[in-house]
Amino acid sequence: MKIRVSLILIFLICFIAMVFVNFVIQIYFTKPITMELEAVGKEKIGLKYPTYLASVFKSVDFYPPTSNDLPGYRFYIKPGIYIVNYLNNYYWVSEDFLIVDFASKDEIMTTPFLSGVDFYLGEKGEFEISENNPEWMKEVIERLYDDESVLKLISLIDFENNVLYLKRGIRIQVFNWKNFSYYKDKIVEIYDDSPDMQKYLYKENGDMQRVR
Repeated sequence: MKIRVSLILIFLICFIAMVFVNFVIQIYFTKPITMELEAVGKEKIGLKYPTYLASVFKSVDFYPPTSNDLPGYRFYIKPGIYIVNYLNNYYWVSEDFLIVDFASKDEIMTTPFLSGVDFYLGEKGEFEISENNPEWMKEVIERLYDDESVLKLISLIDFENNVLYLKRGIRIQVFNWKNFSYYKDKIVEIYDDSPDMQKYLYKENGDMQRVR
């Protein structure tokens, strides 16, 4: 019994000592680190990250998620290609469908965006496109964005409700996205010939029906 009590006391003393040492290290041997980076592209942009505590005994290597390492303590940040509405926020998404940045209000107003696309937080700290999305989704997005004459007419590609929104309030309810994306010339034709706020149905068999 005495041995057991002694072991418990030793354990408690060691635990208290460890807590005290850790407290001392946190107070006297850590310092706040402010990360300020310079992104160089068409113009130089300053990037400021939240301050965090780091040990004074070791250097800190910091690389933002979705970036690739380059020589000379540099890194390459992937550019945003698509704007996505995800969890009530708007983000820029790279060509390989990783979330890379927030989208501003001005960008949302002038750039077509996607909704109904699901993401998850991967092992590298990157928000990647989820495998829960339909297999054809990437293919359809790439095909619609590939044609500038079509893209400039689009306001929103809504995969959740299966609706393609064009400018001037024109809507196309799509029941077969994969087939529909092959008939991009039809989108231009509808936009040129339709009145504002007109609605269409694109059926499974490929027929386009105007809703009166």
